Amino acid sequence: MPADKPPERFFYTFRSSEGVQVKMLRGDGAPKMTGGGGGWSTVARPRRTALTQWTGRDPYRMDVPILFDGWHDRRSVEKDIARLNRMQMGHDYDPPPTVHIEGAVPIKGAKWVIESIDWGDDVIWSGGGAARRAATSGRYWRLRQDAIVHLMQFQETTTIHITTVKFIPNYYEVMKQGETLKSIAKAMYGNGNKWKDIQKANPKIRDPNKIKVHTKLRIP
Repeated sequence: MPADKPPERFFYTFRSSEGVQVKMLRGDGAPKMTGGGGGWSTVARPRRTALTQWTGRDPYRMDVPILFDGWHDRRSVEKDIARLNRMQMGHDYDPPPTVHIEGAVPIKGAKWVIESIDWGDDVIWSGGGAARRAATSGRYWRLRQDAIVHLMQFQETTTIHITTVKFIPNYYEVMKQGETLKSIAKAMYGNGNKWKDIQKANPKIRDPNKIKVHTKLRIP
């Protein structure tokens, strides 16, 4: 007679950024943190104790034992296994999706990527012992499969955008005959059509095409 279904606290749910979801039992053993500590270094000082300096830690790494188990209701776990593999592999030209984990893991709310999956030997096939040899025929499927999922915390790349601004002086001194407000606007703004802005800021200029040498103009 099938055993009762375990309570929710014995399950993990993996949800990917692509909208794929897979639910599995907690495996043999608790999740194990394998990275993400440290971040401290020392700075030497002559004839004194070195300084302790925080340089930022590495991303967390975590190994999570899991178990796909459809044995109690004779259910195939092949689709669940395929979903988990999809979370690891992604597509040919795009990075794999990120993953959120619901369940009893040490780091709550983190965003993860799956580095690799180690499939174990706790496997039950439909159809008995000969089914393992005949699995490639498509007539048999797994009712149970254990694994250890190796995860790394995802840290999104930060892009810095730098905008170059051309320096425009507050004043411009006419140094040669023949300069006009249009030619000055072209030199200052790269657009001669802005000469009216300069004339508006310099109301003493009557004729925009006749400007005396050494005249100082305010550049708005």
